[in-house]
This record gives sequence, structure tokens and C-alpha cells, in this order.
Amino acid sequence: MRTASVANRECRGRDREIDPCLCVLKGEHETKAKSGSKRKPAAAALRARGSPSGPEAKAKYRFRDRRLLETALTHRSYLHEHNDDRSGDFERLEFLGDAVIDLVVAERLYKKFPDLHEGELTAIRASLVSGNALAPIGVRLALPKAARLGRGEEESSGRERAGLAASLFESFVGAVYLDGGYESARVLVERAMSRELRGLQAAPPKSGKTLLQEWVQAQHLPLPRYLVVEVRGPEHQRDFRVAVEVDGRVAEGSGMSKREAEEAAASALLDKLTA
Repeated sequence: MRTASVANRECRGRDREIDPCLCVLKGEHETKAKSGSKRKPAAAALRARGSPSGPEAKAKYRFRDRRLLETALTHRSYLHEHNDDRSGDFERLEFLGDAVIDLVVAERLYKKFPDLHEGELTAIRASLVSGNALAPIGVRLALPKAARLGRGEEESSGRERAGLAASLFESFVGAVYLDGGYESARVLVERAMSRELRGLQAAPPKSGKTLLQEWVQAQHLPLPRYLVVEVRGPEHQRDFRVAVEVDGRVAEGSGMSKREAEEAAASALLDKLTA
């Protein structure tokens, strides 16, 4: 049997017979090595997923379908620069994960606050699942660090954007849902959001006016405007009717004080806005 060094010398020798099979194998090996070196920068971020500080380790979840994890961590800008990559970007998984997070949080609130009405529950959920609220969770799971971004997005500090961290958390949850089912996704969401959910448990229910204001601010709408529509009855037994308006939507409430009527109006409008 010829040694590798002898075979190489035969391939390089001008006057010796060349073994075509050996040269083809050598060429294939060199091609693969070059191809692998091109993928190195892109793979660097993905290698973080399996590290002790990577998303899977932090989330305490191991993907069976590795392609789902790869897709969940791929920004569309990366695909624009890598046309041969067929993994897809995270946006469809983000859509799915958003719905899963909403359901998990809604179930938790429903059980935790049996006396709150729909509008109050909706407003609390909106504050928990907003982009600003989810971004720190994505960072805690090291998702931005493991994401695949295009060069332009990377150079414009896209990896540090709060919006990316929030979107990655949603896409990661969507991927876990497809990979392991609802129960796995529920456990992940409750574990990842445990800090926020613990804080919620210690907080008393907020007033209708506070919840309405928080909701409209989260939606980037103008602040509510209150107007006393009618005051009836003697001084010791007044009945106030108040209207509240937000972006052209109006609701009314009544009470034995102006404050009580405003609270009722705010809750009624919040129910209408979130229906």
C-alpha cells in the first residue's frame, strides 16, 4: 500500500503516472475545506446556541429539529446576502410565537385575577407582551448574540436593537412550539418570563384609568380625554355621567362621584378598544 506522501509526490511528479482517483479525492477535500471556510463567519453565531451560555442552555430546551432553531435565529438580511441558504428567516415563527406567548400569559392572568374584567386583563397582558417588555427576555436568553444577521444589519448595530431581541424571543417560542408542542412552549415562556410574572403577582390590580392610559401609550395613541356629560340628583346623592374619548372612540360611565364615573368610562372604553 502506498503512503499518502508517496501518493502526493506521484500526483505532483511530471514524469510519473498520476493516480486520477487519488487526485480527485484530494481535490474534493480541498474544495470542501474552502467551502467550509466561507461558512465560518456565519456559523460563528450559530455555534453559540450549543454553548453553556447559548439560547438552548439558558432556555433549558434542546431542539430535536435543528432547522427550526436555525430558522428562528435567522434575520432576513442574512438571507439577502446568502441566496443559497434555504433555512428561511424568523418572521413566520415570530408570528406564531407571538400568539403562543399571548395565550400563555392570558391563561396565567385568568387564573391569577379571577375578579378582573376582560378589559383589565387585556391591558395587563398588553403591558407584559409589548416589544419593550419582551426585549430584555430575549437578551437574557442570549438570542441576539446567536442570531444570523446580514453584514449591513450587523454594521448598523442591529444586534443591539431591542426590537430584534423581542422578535427573536417570539420566534424562539414559535420554534419550540413546533418542535415540542404547547406544553414545552408554555414551560419555556413561564420560565423565561418568571421575573416579570413574579412582579405581577405582587402588584395590586390597577385602576381602569391607569390601565387605559398604559394601553393607549403602548399603542402610540393620544391620551384619553374625559368630559362630564351630566350631573343629576341632590348634593348628597349625585349621579355623574362621564364620557372618555381616545382617537375618535368614545365610551361613557356613571358613578356617585366624578372619579368613579371616570373609572367606569375608562373600563368601558378599554373593553371596546380591545374587543
